[in-house]
Amino acid sequence: MPRKLLLLLYIITENVIDGEYSELDEDYLTLRDRLEDHWWILNAILTDCGMPTLDPRNATDWLVLYSLTAGEDESMSERMTQVIDHLFADVKE
Repeated sequence: MPRKLLLLLYIITENVIDGEYSELDEDYLTLRDRLEDHWWILNAILTDCGMPTLDPRNATDWLVLYSLTAGEDESMSERMTQVIDHLFADVKE
């Protein structure tokens, strides 16, 4: 599986497996706590797959990290969609 696809699958699924309980769902966690938890989980997945860990200097990784900072009112995939739409707003079909 390509690394970019793995990252996108994480964003789309928000690392939810069959509706299991996750501490990331709790209201007392700050946005920084959520980002840090996602950072460790995603880097562990990448390491297990023999892929490089997240690097904010990489454009794709930066977009993933930005999407991970989605608040309670939006999903990670919605945040990624908003950024992509903004970046390519000038491109006409």
